[in-house]
Amino acid sequence: MFDVVTPVFSDSRNPFVRKKIYCSEKSYGKGSFRHIEAIIKKGKYNSHKLKRLLKNSKSGILFSLYFPGVPSWVQVHNSDSYREILTYNAFMLYLSKLSRKGLIVGIYDLDGELLQKIPVIVEYAEKVLIRTDNAKAFKNLCSKTIADFGASPIICKNDDQLKECITIFSTGGYKGFGSLVFGSGGLCADQAMLSLPEPVLNVIPPDIDKIDFASLMYADTGNKFLLSIVPAYVKDGINLINLNQKTEK
Repeated sequence: MFDVVTPVFSDSRNPFVRKKIYCSEKSYGKGSFRHIEAIIKKGKYNSHKLKRLLKNSKSGILFSLYFPGVPSWVQVHNSDSYREILTYNAFMLYLSKLSRKGLIVGIYDLDGELLQKIPVIVEYAEKVLIRTDNAKAFKNLCSKTIADFGASPIICKNDDQLKECITIFSTGGYKGFGSLVFGSGGLCADQAMLSLPEPVLNVIPPDIDKIDFASLMYADTGNKFLLSIVPAYVKDGINLINLNQKTEK
């Protein structure tokens, strides 16, 4: 179970409104979360009671985007790793819609963190270029892809070598050369476009980041479905940018 905290803004002129905090449990299918609603009066809330409620929080804490003054003692949930999974899912679905012929894919991975994901990308693309500062980490990978697919990614030592790429995958950010870039600074998992099951959407409190919420659901239940989610614009096949590429295999 995880905790979601949202504000209830009151009329500060009403002397009868107290800074109360309400707590209720809500189910989203295989798991549940506590919905904590804090009445905000004159920009303040009952911080002592909130601290007592959240003291033993187990799976994580998520605050509304408009909650005033998230307390410094709270370790707010970080969904960066889950967002990387969503971005990768979207990227792979995008590749599956392109023709393999002439498809040159760039991987921007300076530290060698994407080793496990690259073999699948090699299978989809005609040519894979990897920009990295950790070439040793890819030595065994290159041998394995030759054995499995008869092809090996090309290790690049500078950014300019990725100029010929049709699309680039990066989780840490990259300066694109007019290509489609998945990751920080480019096309990434957008919470406004995230497609979630209706039962989940029915219980998410207002002004909560949907990706953060999905990430906590995954941490709480380990549901494999939550790893397979992709942003709706990719799932629906909407073209966001013209790459002058055929979308048929």
